[in-house]
Amino acid sequence: MEVRRVGFIGGGVIAEALATGLVEKGGIKKDDILISEQSASRREYLAKGDWKVTSENKDTAEFDVIFISLKQDEVAQELKKLGNTTSILVSLVAGVTLRTLDLNSQWKLVRAITNLNAQNGSAVTAICSNAIKSNAKAAELVNELMSKLGKALVVKEEEMNAITAVIGSGVAYSLMFIEALAEEGIMQGLSRDVAKMVAEQTVLGAAQLMQGSEDHPAKLRDDVEVGKGSTLVGVRTLECKGLREALHAAVEASD
Repeated sequence: MEVRRVGFIGGGVIAEALATGLVEKGGIKKDDILISEQSASRREYLAKGDWKVTSENKDTAEFDVIFISLKQDEVAQELKKLGNTTSILVSLVAGVTLRTLDLNSQWKLVRAITNLNAQNGSAVTAICSNAIKSNAKAAELVNELMSKLGKALVVKEEEMNAITAVIGSGVAYSLMFIEALAEEGIMQGLSRDVAKMVAEQTVLGAAQLMQGSEDHPAKLRDDVEVGKGSTLVGVRTLECKGLREALHAAVEASD
């Protein structure tokens, strides 16, 4: 099966990022994407970006894949409105299990977690399904589609909460680190534009360094901490101020 038409139920930030990635990297035409959104102001915003929008979730029922991006307490009620759709239903709703969503035995149902990086083709997406053969095949197709937007992997459902805490929230933690790094660059006399550029490029380069190496990140960090120089002093300061413990606590809290 080739995915040609994609629907969204819920037109929030994640849905917009994913739709953008599907157009830019996923080979889906913008005219073949329909976003269902209840908020009139949000529909107006999306329409200004040339997205096709509707207020009726059932309008997406005949699309190949439908991504569900709603609040936890909305998702079950809205899914029921799709009836006996043959579309692949992909829930992006964190914390809602397949068992809770499996309201119709005819549905091809998949859970996925991705992040805002989908819009630029550098997302990480975790996907799971239950043991039903049609759902497993649907998960394979969604995995293939999402692999075009970065890295994708199929996991066990019991791993979804932990991986959500890293994939979903990790973007915010990384941006907060870049923000703090740039802020101090400004405090040390850099212009705002220069501080922002060097902070984001440094973090991007560090991630690419890790991707190109089989070494543990601690080993790569040791290579930077030459002798008893300023980097070593700075890293020890971060440790003393509790950076590592704070990140551990943040991931645990969002699990």
